[in-house]
Amino acid sequence: MFSTLTQYRETAHYRTIKGLKIAYWRDEPSESAKYKPHLLLLHGFPSASYDWHLLWPDLAQHFRCHAFDFLGFGLSQKPYGHRYTLIEQADIAQEYLREEGITDCYLLAHDYGVSIAQELLCRQDQYDFNIEQCAFLNGGLFADQHRPLFMQRLLKSILGPMIVPLLSKRSLHQNFTKIFGPYTPPSAQLVHDLWELLKVNGGTKVIPALLQYIDERAVYATKWREAMPLQQQKLAFINGVHDPISGKNMLEAFAACCPEADTKSLNVGHYPQLEDANAVYSALKEIWRL
Repeated sequence: MFSTLTQYRETAHYRTIKGLKIAYWRDEPSESAKYKPHLLLLHGFPSASYDWHLLWPDLAQHFRCHAFDFLGFGLSQKPYGHRYTLIEQADIAQEYLREEGITDCYLLAHDYGVSIAQELLCRQDQYDFNIEQCAFLNGGLFADQHRPLFMQRLLKSILGPMIVPLLSKRSLHQNFTKIFGPYTPPSAQLVHDLWELLKVNGGTKVIPALLQYIDERAVYATKWREAMPLQQQKLAFINGVHDPISGKNMLEAFAACCPEADTKSLNVGHYPQLEDANAVYSALKEIWRL
């Protein structure tokens, strides 16, 4: 689908959902893909669906892949002064599925996208869609186990708007180096690409507003936690154990909450799909029996 940032931009489609412009990508329908199940990819903070560019070609052998940039991220609209919420992002995901005519799908979610996946899992009985299987990559499944970086806490605070002008590609590289594994550091090209996406539509200015999701996770923590054991046979957690934000501690919490769910430990950090896409794909092949 896309292997470079240029291709990412050129292959983007756009649709208006809830009055807001959302960028999305999908495998086009074809005779060979007609019987493949649908897979919705949910990206993390502060990046975009470009995070899936290494994994997409392998997944496309088994699924009709779909992804969109959340409101405030990547190539999607980034309204300044907007009150961004995880619930609204889940509404957008649900509307995307409805407009695509998807009633059954798989989910693969990372970081920020993990919370949207948790909310969608809670909605299945109320709405006309079914999640066949859901695999989480590193993310704050349990609010009390989430350990945001100092910079994230600072940007989320009242000082956030004053800190934003100090953000740069260099500071992004420094913070990504902290959360990637010691054996899989981020490349200069990757950081460049993610910084370029962050800047689109004045994206740095909305970071403090987006980061309020940290508090919102705590609001819904009990609801999401209680729902997970009831669906644990369709859940899996692939975890980069060197992640200081949601690494080994989050994996242990997940295993205690959902002892019947599949788990995989990888020798990477917070971004498994960018640090070792082959390992993530191998884990998914085993978990989902591809």
